[in-house]
Amino acid sequence: YNNECLDAHPEGNGVVNHGDNIYTYPCHGHDNQKWKVDGELIRSKANGGNWCLDIGDGGNNAHIWNCDPNNGNQKLSFLNDESFDIRVPSHGSQCLDAHPGQNDNIYLHPCHNGNNQKFKRGLADAQGFYSIVCLYNNECLDAHPEGNGVVNHGDNIYTYPCHGHDNQKWKVDGELIRSKANGGNWCLDIGDGGNNAHIWNCDPNNGNQKLSFLNDESFDIRVPSHGSQCLDAHPGQNDNIYLHPCHNGNNQKFKRGLADAQGFYSIVMLYNNECLDAHLEGNGVVSHSDNIYTHPCHNGDNQKWKIDGVLIKSKANGGNWCFDGGDHGLNAHIWDCNVANGNQQFEYPGFSSLTGSYSSAWSIDDMVEMDNFEFMDKDGSITYFGKYLMEAIGVLLMINIVCFAIYFYKGNNRSKKGYRVVSIDSSTDIETPDQ
Repeated sequence: YNNECLDAHPEGNGVVNHGDNIYTYPCHGHDNQKWKVDGELIRSKANGGNWCLDIGDGGNNAHIWNCDPNNGNQKLSFLNDESFDIRVPSHGSQCLDAHPGQNDNIYLHPCHNGNNQKFKRGLADAQGFYSIVCLYNNECLDAHPEGNGVVNHGDNIYTYPCHGHDNQKWKVDGELIRSKANGGNWCLDIGDGGNNAHIWNCDPNNGNQKLSFLNDESFDIRVPSHGSQCLDAHPGQNDNIYLHPCHNGNNQKFKRGLADAQGFYSIVMLYNNECLDAHLEGNGVVSHSDNIYTHPCHNGDNQKWKIDGVLIKSKANGGNWCFDGGDHGLNAHIWDCNVANGNQQFEYPGFSSLTGSYSSAWSIDDMVEMDNFEFMDKDGSITYFGKYLMEAIGVLLMINIVCFAIYFYKGNNRSKKGYRVVSIDSSTDIETPDQ
């Protein structure tokens, strides 16, 4: 909120001491503003990492204290700022839901965008496991150790105040959510014949464990070459995707799923919770010019897409076919990718990967750390921010040239009319022909 740094305030003698206060202060880069997250601790560089951020006993103020990993006042959790919901395509894309009336038990419920269906992930440990926190109660997904105090096959999952133990550590692995409680061999599973979540042996072919993860941020997709009309799912035509004037309705809003290893993901329509689908026409295989509509999500390649600059690439042909707006109509279909084709040049208002808050291949377990405004990607290519910055600089240069030309022209005219500068100092006098 103030762009200042966490600062261990050197009280009294100008040196940070045990018990000194922590506040924010304009950043200066000294050791009392340098920190390191070490598991659940935040270590200060001011004393070589031996002092930590601590919440004083009996109060709520932060100060510097001797590091102690067993001290609850120093055991912290760190939540990523992006929230997401967790869906089960084999159950009609219902959402994991913390049931407020049943001890916050985790079960399946129709998606409603409430905070008891929204989650954030914590900071990964050395093995890549992390907490998954429900927004409505700020509690962690917890594999409940029933009976003998140890998590067992079939145990229930609910939310519980976060404590950092293995039964609250998880890792998204493709479509699975693995639990650390048994070394990653047990997964979150929706019980056969019911809608309750529990722990079960991991099986990537088990539909009750195959999950999808939708970022909480919605966006629309526009085509500048067609007057910036929006992609629209037509409710009266089998949810066919076509271009329509933008109206901000849910049949023009999308969310993006979790990226797979190749960076492709589902793109889900808000109004029906179905996925953009390249329709398998005729021979059951996606072919050149096949139609695009929405269809219940099934995680097939014909429902996997990747936003690559202005293009939306389909996984159905290895990324060589793209989402196309159609030359002589408004209907969307599959066509050979061509970045110069105006029917394939899209904009995505509200889609943060184009402003630098996460990459277009974002995944929960492989977050790309980046500055908010990067000029070049790691591969040396110009980013969209870089492209727009260059364009803005070009526009400013043109404005300057025009202004200089106008100034030069008016200056010549004033000379011809008899304007005469009679002194040049801090208070310049200018004589005109009349005064």
